[in-house]
Parts: sequence; structure tokens; C-alpha cells
Amino acid sequence: MDSLDRFDFSHLTALVVDDNVHMRRLMRDILHVFGIGTVHEAADGSDAYITMKSEYVDLVLCDWVMQNLSGIDLLREVRKSGSEVQNPTVAFLMMTAHSDEWRIAQAKEAGATAVLVKPFSTAALYERIMGLIEPQDTSKSYDELGNSW
Repeated sequence: MDSLDRFDFSHLTALVVDDNVHMRRLMRDILHVFGIGTVHEAADGSDAYITMKSEYVDLVLCDWVMQNLSGIDLLREVRKSGSEVQNPTVAFLMMTAHSDEWRIAQAKEAGATAVLVKPFSTAALYERIMGLIEPQDTSKSYDELGNSW
């Protein structure tokens, strides 16, 4: 991660969605270290949707399994036609401990920009965010970019 100062992320707004308060705070702190200017937190998909209706968000980092409204259901609400969120094309990074192929395919079908399987390192998170934010060479496959589904 020696390239932390390579990009200025201070203009970005992120939303961390996780029902585990410790994970939310850890993710928030990591995103601040990466230089992301504003980081909002939500304890579930319902709270996240409310935040996304009132705040423009550039990046969502969302846990899959949560009460009230799961991460996958939040993703579907954000992406559906007529969504009330300010940025329905937001970069949406789904975080999950489940690496089953059917689950990854479900996230892709629902409109996830990328999936990151837990546990993951800070370096892997940074690289995944770089893959979402930095312009990509579209001739490369997802595997070559480090954005495996």
C-alpha cells in the first residue's frame, strides 16, 4: 500500500453498511486512512437507504447478511428503476464471508460493482477500491484487474 498518496480521495463520500458496530468503525477508520473525505455509517440496509436518499454517496461498502434489509436487498433497491437514492449508479462493494459461486453470481446480477470475501486485508480493500475508482482498461478481464466475481 505504498501508493496511498498516489490518489486524492478527499472529495469522495463513502457509506459503510454493517450490523457489527466494531466492523463499521474499523472500516470507517481504514477509509479515513485511505484519504476518503467523508464516511457515513449505517447499521443495516434500511438505514443505509435513508442515508443514500439524503446524501450523495460515491462508494458503498456493504455487508451481505444483516437484519431488517440485507445487503443484497439494499443493492436491489438502489439499482431498481425509480430508486429514490441520489446516486443509483454508486460503486457498490459487497462484503461477504460466503464465497459460494451462486452468491457471487447473485451479487453481480443484482448490480454489485465488486465483491470482497471476508476476511480480507487492508491492502486487498485498497486495491479493490482503486479498481472501482480508477479508470480501467476494459480490454482486461475481471481476474486481471483483481475484481474477481
